Amino acid sequence: MQAQATTQLTLYSPLEGPVCPLENVPDPVFAGRILGDGVAIDPINSRLTAPCSGRVTQLARTGHALTITTEEGAEILLHLGIETVHLKGQGIYPKVREGDRVNTSDVLIEFDADYIALHAKSLLTVMIVTNGDRFDIIRRDNSSTVTTTTPLLILRERSTVQNNIPRNTATGELSCPVVVALAGGLHARPAARVRETARRFSSQLEIAYDGKRADCLSITALLGLGVSEGEQVIVYARGIDASAALDAMAQTLQTHIETEAISAVATVNTVVSSHAAAGVIKGICASPGLAMGVVVHWDDTDVVETDSLNASHPEFELERLTSALQQVTAKLLARVAKAKEAGRDTEAMIFDAHMGLLDDPQMRMQAQTLIQQGDSAAKAWQKTIMAQCQVLAALPNPLLAARISDLHDLKKQVLRVLMGKSEKALPVLPQNTVLIAEDFTPSDLEAIDRQRVTALCMKSGGPTSHAAIMARSYGIPALVALGDAASQLASGTKVVVDASAGCLETVPNAERIAEVAVRQSQAALHQQNILQNAAAPAVTTDGRLIEVAANIANISDAQLAAAHGADGVGLLRTEFLFLGRDSAPSQQEQVATYQAVINTLEGRPVYIRAIDIGGDKPVAYLPFPLEPNPALGLRGIRILQVHPAVVETQLRALLSIAPLSACRILLPMVTDADDFVRLRTRIDTLAQTLGIKEAVSVGAMIEVPSAALLSSVLAEYADFLSIGTNDLTQYTLAMDRGNPGLASQLDGLHPAVLHLISQTVAGARLHGKMVAVCGALASDPVAVPVLIGLGVNELSVEPGQVPSIKQLVRKLDYEKCAREVKTLLGLASAAAVRAHCRRVWPL
Repeated sequence: MQAQATTQLTLYSPLEGPVCPLENVPDPVFAGRILGDGVAIDPINSRLTAPCSGRVTQLARTGHALTITTEEGAEILLHLGIETVHLKGQGIYPKVREGDRVNTSDVLIEFDADYIALHAKSLLTVMIVTNGDRFDIIRRDNSSTVTTTTPLLILRERSTVQNNIPRNTATGELSCPVVVALAGGLHARPAARVRETARRFSSQLEIAYDGKRADCLSITALLGLGVSEGEQVIVYARGIDASAALDAMAQTLQTHIETEAISAVATVNTVVSSHAAAGVIKGICASPGLAMGVVVHWDDTDVVETDSLNASHPEFELERLTSALQQVTAKLLARVAKAKEAGRDTEAMIFDAHMGLLDDPQMRMQAQTLIQQGDSAAKAWQKTIMAQCQVLAALPNPLLAARISDLHDLKKQVLRVLMGKSEKALPVLPQNTVLIAEDFTPSDLEAIDRQRVTALCMKSGGPTSHAAIMARSYGIPALVALGDAASQLASGTKVVVDASAGCLETVPNAERIAEVAVRQSQAALHQQNILQNAAAPAVTTDGRLIEVAANIANISDAQLAAAHGADGVGLLRTEFLFLGRDSAPSQQEQVATYQAVINTLEGRPVYIRAIDIGGDKPVAYLPFPLEPNPALGLRGIRILQVHPAVVETQLRALLSIAPLSACRILLPMVTDADDFVRLRTRIDTLAQTLGIKEAVSVGAMIEVPSAALLSSVLAEYADFLSIGTNDLTQYTLAMDRGNPGLASQLDGLHPAVLHLISQTVAGARLHGKMVAVCGALASDPVAVPVLIGLGVNELSVEPGQVPSIKQLVRKLDYEKCAREVKTLLGLASAAAVRAHCRRVWPL
């Protein structure tokens, strides 16, 4: 390896306006130079230009930030305004795409300066060198005001190793350097993606960094490297498919995965004393919001220390550990499937990462070695986890240290199984509980009664922990890093949690309690105003009725849907009855559940989807053949091929509902008319056998392109069509919807998907059949006018969104929507569709 000569690089100002030092920027990420050194400008113009030549290697989904990588390897981050991500692209118009090559002074982004100034925290725009380990800022322009011709910063490259390291073909080992683009670096979820890539190849893949080398199959080894975003690693591949493996791993590491980590990491450096004022315990905001309630301490003593446990024979202990790991893995699989079914993709990825940790060969080998040396299964597992926690605790990267709570979570889950305590005994929580714990784990938050929890307070932990991320996804205010002072609060104490301000108020006076009560009442009143008209029909300004139904997964969702004025249930996911148990539900149990939902909706139609397991929703007691690509295998009605008895039991249960007229049976993963007719005939025959006289309403899910293309044929036999946009999008664009690296590109407003929806509607109209959309696109306010313009009759959304979607429909003109859709179908990308929609229908 040869050293490169150092070079210099000039960065011109990307804007015109006054210069502001980074330390004066009202954001701890930038002010603390967490992302790197640079400068800020307060713009007086409305065009952000390229400060140098290079390639656009990252463009935020909302267009507010991008990174230019120069030929020398310098990575220049340009971030328009402060807290502009919340604008969701409004007022921001990117003129480049990722991968574009740009020259100095080329226009990158045009923006509405007035709009951003009014709606964002600040218009200050930063320019940062994110790989400061490779480039020093050796000169800064000292002008108080700059133009786009001002040479603002001059960089000098440090002595580095050549980028193109030759591959060692003599030993059969190939290698290449890669700059890690994973947001936050190699923490648990990105490491899980690395592991999944490695499992696709027979060759051994390793990553080397800072004198250490880690097997890509070992998440703990990867975490132990301590790699941060923007740092360079060397990837090694050895084996018969080494070249392909190396290319795939390089692509994985260079794929930018959006996380919430970076902004949260910066907050760690801004913590003040735990006792900033009398009666106030300071912490870090993990999930914003204001709440008031009574203290309940989360007791986690059901898992005892294992030092006193004696070991049996090593072979017996190994069997016990293997069995426990299998049981916990099965539960995690069920949690992943349940979260995905409920549309909680972040939660699903967290539990998927836990499965990766649990399957880590390095951890399993270490535990097995300890058992061979005489430890019990429980003691060996605890020692293994604690050793890995010590490794992470020693790392300087707070994002990686935050993964310690995930390891503790897995430690507790496995120990509970080994000790015969398969489930934690959950306390009965009072209403408006402020739950306090040392730290919460993802499995804790998945299990507690979240309807009774008004806030979460953690004595330790960090804002990048998976518990914090889940709290944000649930919309529960949460604080972390409160310290031991939170332990001293007596149970039942009334407190105020101002999570946005990072404060736990332990002795709020009457005036403060009244103030919080007023603010909560105002919020409730606002919600009440929205709910007041929720039950009324959603009719466009020109008189077109659009049904707005709810997607649900259980009886509590059904109650929420009814309370929020849903016109019915557009999708009842029946998988919740089959997941997380040791055997399939009986016909009687299913009848009772389905009937309860029907009763709750009081005669409104309920579309009940037949069981859709397989793929990313495996069920332990229903074995499926091993498939190289489960998403393209035995899913939906295809399970009839391998488990006909399970399908028949469910069909009998559905046909037992009263009144049957309220029940609509929805068949998932229909490929063509033959698929549908085969099962439709089975249903009709079964109904005849049961003596049912009335017609049974049966519809087809449109989730694969073939079904959309053949919709005119399908509609001849189906009573209705329901479009599942999540699957339809992934199959149309050939992108796994479970892959966070593709999340920014997986957009149901892609013109190709819109064409398939349009064709589905046209096919249904030929036979006078209705079309519903029950995928996530129906809940997207930007997409609602598009779907209406395409001719969709029903939108099925999450229960809590029913009132707001109805309110939006009432503001739309159907004829205008239909006219604009013709333009949208001719656009080139989802981004172009969204930009057009925002201009035509500003939210």
